[in-house]
Amino acid sequence: MRRLTTLPLLACLLLASCAKPDADSLVGKWKKDDGKTIEFRADGTMTVIKDGVAHDRRYEFRDGRRIVFEVMPDAPGTEMEWGVKHLDAERLVITMWDRDAGSEYRRDR
Repeated sequence: MRRLTTLPLLACLLLASCAKPDADSLVGKWKKDDGKTIEFRADGTMTVIKDGVAHDRRYEFRDGRRIVFEVMPDAPGTEMEWGVKHLDAERLVITMWDRDAGSEYRRDR
């Protein structure tokens, strides 16, 4: 009988660990060790700050695994995609290619 109660619990834990992050998990300011920051807003806009220069873009968080954003705001159809290797409350790891080890960001409070 004990196995019957343990099995559903294990199944729930397994499903929870496989859940994809949602867009709300991405919203906020993220900082890389080299000082680069990315801020994702709930309205679908983002700001990337690198070397003191800010770049504002629109983005979509698709299927919990991809961030698709416009490269040139004034040129429709110029999109780029980052893969999301990891996303939790404190850490974001994004990649530009599947073979890329990824860039790690920490939530900036």
